[in-house]
Amino acid sequence: MNGAPLHDATIEFVPQSSGSSSFAGATILDGQYSISANRGLVPGEYKVVISMGGSTPEPPMDEPPGDPAEFPPAPELIPARYSSESTLTAKVEANGDNTFDFDLQK
Repeated sequence: MNGAPLHDATIEFVPQSSGSSSFAGATILDGQYSISANRGLVPGEYKVVISMGGSTPEPPMDEPPGDPAEFPPAPELIPARYSSESTLTAKVEANGDNTFDFDLQK
């Protein structure tokens, strides 16, 4: 993000066509991710979703557990155009390199 590698994020490849059942994701560590060939994606067009959650406050240790609804989910640190409303795409080719790098900007 902004030229720096992502740490502890996720990447998902979601098929663009409704007939495809190929879906895969991976963890991004130090800017690197990999999807093994046996879990690989079939050729086609994919929407790419990148996500990274921030930290949430820990409940006080001296109090009994409360209702989980009282604690908000971790905030999304990746802009919506790359995560919840992603405009990123990738085309997986049968005989292609299929290496996809994304330059995310805040």
